[in-house]
Amino acid sequence: MTKKRFPIMLLAIISLLAGILTGLWRAGWRTPFPHDPMFNLHGALMVCGFLGTLIAMERAVTYERRWGFLAPIFAGAGGFLILVDRLAWLAPILEVLAAGVLLALLVALSRRIRALPAHLMTIGGVSWLAGNVLWLAGYALPQVAPFWFGFLVLTIAGERWELSRILQPGRRAVMLFWVTMAVFLSGMAFSLFDHGRGMQLLGIGMAALGVWLIRFDLARKNLRQTGLYRFMGITLISGFAWLVVAGVLAYVWGMMTAGFRYDAVMHAFFLGFVFTMIFAHAPIVFPAIFNVKIQYTGLFYTHVILLHLSLLYRILADWQLMPGGRIIGGWLNGVAILLFFVNTLTSIQRNTG
Repeated sequence: MTKKRFPIMLLAIISLLAGILTGLWRAGWRTPFPHDPMFNLHGALMVCGFLGTLIAMERAVTYERRWGFLAPIFAGAGGFLILVDRLAWLAPILEVLAAGVLLALLVALSRRIRALPAHLMTIGGVSWLAGNVLWLAGYALPQVAPFWFGFLVLTIAGERWELSRILQPGRRAVMLFWVTMAVFLSGMAFSLFDHGRGMQLLGIGMAALGVWLIRFDLARKNLRQTGLYRFMGITLISGFAWLVVAGVLAYVWGMMTAGFRYDAVMHAFFLGFVFTMIFAHAPIVFPAIFNVKIQYTGLFYTHVILLHLSLLYRILADWQLMPGGRIIGGWLNGVAILLFFVNTLTSIQRNTG
């Protein structure tokens, strides 16, 4: 890892660890915190402090402009300030700045590449900026969440669409893809005026996109490979399945701002879909971002399997209104994420040793 990028990654990891602890607290396990308001900022730590920093870092490395690194710096610093009671009010300001710089990066990339996937990721940048502005304006995080969903869904969908063009999907497949995008974006926008129905539309879009990805994504081709590519194919398909689950739950439960159902939808999406995408892409993306080499090993399946089983247990506990089961599931979710880093760092050390 280059020395200049290490402090930024450290900020992201601090947000991730704090996010795991606040998640356990929200699930019912009392952990010590610097200040009580952190209880309500679990989502901000994970989406902005960790995921935002990671995605902004990837875009900054891709564009190769010094000013672009302001995006992950602002995002990581914003996540860190959530931990500081007297300065936590600055966090949404920094996250708005981070999203603004990232959007400028995405617009520049879109102009250079001039391809639909780049435009889609740019809309994702707009979604993150909109969500962060709403957070700064005082909107509750459940109202902000659909826009953070949009940031992540559109970013990932854009990347997967770009790769899947290798398979040359037919006109019908292309049309279905853009219909799912239109439904998803409609739900995201409508959630501001009617949260329940907006979430239902969002859910239809997510479920439809998940089905589309399972059917048409390049991951299907990777299933016939061996080693790393087979691992990526299996992991990606499992993540797409979780997107379908999150979409179905969001449609069925619609109006939710707290409680067991909210927990199930949020974590089916953020853990089941988003973190599984990280697990799948890390062996290729991390070397590009941090200038390290990752040697694939079958141990990578351990953190993927643990995440899926523990998340399934957690969602079943949510369905059965079992607080104890939700805590156990949350603990195991955290262990799976930490195991991912252990397996990745071990792979890097093995490769450099």
